[in-house]
Amino acid sequence: MTTAAREDSRFAARAAVHTEDLGEWGRVRIVALVPDEDIDLVHRWVGQERGRFWGMTALARQDVLDIYQFLDSLETHHAFLVLLDGEPPVPDLRAAARPGGGGLPGPRG
Repeated sequence: MTTAAREDSRFAARAAVHTEDLGEWGRVRIVALVPDEDIDLVHRWVGQERGRFWGMTALARQDVLDIYQFLDSLETHHAFLVLLDGEPPVPDLRAAARPGGGGLPGPRG
């Protein structure tokens, strides 16, 4: 998918707190997480075994949403998404570890 096509995603309208062009790797943007819009993505991430660090692997979607809505209400804490060419780049770290697994993108070229 091209950078232009990806930038048409649901994240494109969000203001970035940081943007950096990484050349052949693509463009990185860091945007604020919006709990009501991003809950499916976040619940999927924290529910995987690698998410045990956050202690949410067994939580229901609504429980995770409640936590991130509370976090969003605080002035002292913030949650962000890192985007590569407009999309979260690592949906499955286990897939990334396999050759051709597609979890981590390589350089464009």
